[in-house]
Parts: sequence; C-alpha cells; structure tokens
Amino acid sequence: MIDRRRSAAVVTAAGFSSRMGLPKAMLDWNGMTLLQHQLSLLASWGTVCLVLGHEAVRLQKGLRLPSNFRVVVNPDYATGRASSLRAGFAALEAEPEVVLVVGVDQPMEAGALDLLVSAMTPEDAIAMPVSGGKRGHPVLFAGRLLTELLAIQEETEGLRAVVRRHPARFVEVPGPFWDLNRPEDYEQARATLNLIAY
Repeated sequence: MIDRRRSAAVVTAAGFSSRMGLPKAMLDWNGMTLLQHQLSLLASWGTVCLVLGHEAVRLQKGLRLPSNFRVVVNPDYATGRASSLRAGFAALEAEPEVVLVVGVDQPMEAGALDLLVSAMTPEDAIAMPVSGGKRGHPVLFAGRLLTELLAIQEETEGLRAVVRRHPARFVEVPGPFWDLNRPEDYEQARATLNLIAY
C-alpha cells in the first residue's frame, strides 16, 4: 500500500471543453463544481498540482484549495493534454512515491480511489482500475517513472506510450467510469448517479 502523504497527484483542467459547450470543470457535481469534487478527494495527498489553461482565472474564482495544492497555468494548453501533464509533472519538487493522474472530466469516487491506492505496491510500475472488463481512470504511476512522464508527447499518444512500456496492476473497482466530453455524457452520469443540484 502506498503512502498518500509521500505521493503526488496531477489534475488537468486546461482544455477548451469545446464538445461540452462550457468549461467542464464548472459542471455541477452533487452540489459542488466538478473541479471542486475532484480536488476534495485529494486533500490527504502530499502534493497536488492543478493544471489550468483555458479560462484559468475564471476557474480559480471561489476555488477552495488546501495548503498541499498548487496551481500551474500551462501557456501551451492548446497543443493538447500532454503539454498540461508535462507542466504538472515538472511542478513536482521531488520524486514522489507515486503520481496519480486525474482528468477533471473523469469524476472519481472515493471508494474506487481507495481500492486503487490500497492495491498498488512499491514494486508496481502502474496501477489501473478496471470494471466489467474495461480499463478506467484515474491511473497511478510509480514515482520512478517521472522522467518518462516528463517526456510524453501528444504525437506519440502521451501517457498511453508509458502504459504500453510497463506491466500494470489491474484493480477491480465498482463502475462505470465516466468521461464527460459531451452534454449527453453529463446528463447520463447525473441520471445514473441521481446527483443533486446546487
């Protein structure tokens, strides 16, 4: 089992949200913004880097950030998610035990995250959740892979290239996995989970 206090998380919320039609980070998620929901699950982690880009100033307004959080604004966010991930990885001051990679539009559940963290061992390179035979998110990378993570490129499939190079521990968690790209994805998730509005 890993020690969250010696670990890091990188949360990306830098994209245009063009298919959603409004910033996905600002979507209502059970009484708070989706971004605040994601960050609230990471309060016990040693370091959390939130990477912003498009509408960075707007997204920071009213955001409640614990002392272990830092905000990184990626000026190259328009080139793709890989540049935002690199900006987050580069902001880590020391090699963490593990690095959790989270997209703001992929809502986490506390129970599933706990299962993933509990299952990963120091010998594992990568831990990835699965449900119903499908791989999901978020993904844990061993801190020793940080040099590789810093070198990811959009043109070579970003994190997928790192995942292909290393064996992964697959951890069964309750599903489904949500990937909120379009309004219909969001509405389906809200209806399935019976989320309240604020």
